[in-house]
Amino acid sequence: MKIQTIGLVLNPLKPESEALVPEVVAACAEAGVALVAEPSSHLAPHRASSSAEFLQAADALLVLGGDGTILRSLRYMEGRLRPILGVNLGTLGFLAECTPDNLREAVARLARGEYRLEERMLLTARLEGDEEVHTALNEVVITRGSFPRMVQADSYVDGALAVRYDGDGMVVATPTGSTAYSLSTGGPIIAPGLDCLVLSPICPHTLSARPLVVSAQSCLRLEVRPRGEDGGMLFSVDGQQCRFLREASVIHIGCEPQRLPFVRFGEDRFFALLRNKLSKWGGEAPFDA
Repeated sequence: MKIQTIGLVLNPLKPESEALVPEVVAACAEAGVALVAEPSSHLAPHRASSSAEFLQAADALLVLGGDGTILRSLRYMEGRLRPILGVNLGTLGFLAECTPDNLREAVARLARGEYRLEERMLLTARLEGDEEVHTALNEVVITRGSFPRMVQADSYVDGALAVRYDGDGMVVATPTGSTAYSLSTGGPIIAPGLDCLVLSPICPHTLSARPLVVSAQSCLRLEVRPRGEDGGMLFSVDGQQCRFLREASVIHIGCEPQRLPFVRFGEDRFFALLRNKLSKWGGEAPFDA
């Protein structure tokens, strides 16, 4: 599909994001593509008046920032998913497809329809007693936050008690999120095309606790409670939406039927990117991609 209108999402905390805007405007004009900016943008000539107008106009989203900015862009969509093209201005860039150096060519290829879509699994989470359904690309996290007491988490898979973790909390991640917070807890790296969820304890108070991988079709129920009267918990979705929980709570987690499409121009480079990121984190010289 040829993209006719691009929706622009910026990272307001990165000066280089706004500095790249003139390049985006020029690239869109050169390619004959219309441009609309997110409602919170300062780009008055191109700014949408609301999230609904923004999504109505945009055929695809051009996100200037890192993986965190891409996660934030998911909040705009509210179930109306659009293809995302990430321009990496961050440090990780697992989800981004291009850099500022090849931005113009990327926009031109969007306009010509010369790209493919890579779909990523999403998960949903709902607190029992609350009607709001949260959508996550990476993970849902229950943690003690700054509270001094441990969290107890009982994890039920399709109604059966699977694991019980006592510790600082728990991460439930998608394959995309397996290289994020879940990885730092000791969780496995999972190829993004697989349909599964990873349950990983955060600093468990036992030597036998291990991450658990379950089918994406499973229905998860987490029964979480703070240990002690002065305890509490923090419930977060992709690090973007957070809520304090003062007492025992139940969280229902499942797989979102829709997939989030990412714009890709070449072959799958997940493993080449993974090699380089792991070597960078380990202080080694990067591999040739």
